[in-house]
Amino acid sequence: MAFDKTNHGKPWTKELWYRYLFEKFNTEERYPLASDVCLTDLGEGTAKGEIVLSEKNLNLHGTCHGGALSTIVDVISAFSCFSLGLDVTTAAMNLQFLRPGGGKKLTCTAAPEKVGRNLCNVRAVIRDENNKAVTIGSVLLYVLDRVEVL
Repeated sequence: MAFDKTNHGKPWTKELWYRYLFEKFNTEERYPLASDVCLTDLGEGTAKGEIVLSEKNLNLHGTCHGGALSTIVDVISAFSCFSLGLDVTTAAMNLQFLRPGGGKKLTCTAAPEKVGRNLCNVRAVIRDENNKAVTIGSVLLYVLDRVEVL
């Protein structure tokens, strides 16, 4: 997912940048889209997304597969950094699976805890429909480039 870092020579405003990110996600994030991950909200340094649970992302116990949980944490964590104009890629990820994730959908929120010159540490939480934490993630992202967002 390559970024248009210059907006065709025009400055990126937050509104335009967020709209651009939503468009990129909804058309080019191939694996997350195939995994039923949806980006639902962006703020300055925050991102929120959902995963709709279906047969294809359930484990043998009928709850959300750990791989699907990993996917949403990875993607939503990256978008929390993208919202700040940081082009990032995942360097490391640590997940704590607190309880099985069931129901119709799960929601993930993410925000950077520390933004450095080359690395960002992001905390992500996946919650079920009863607002109970299912998974907590700590994601270390490598900063590839920066996009100027006014």
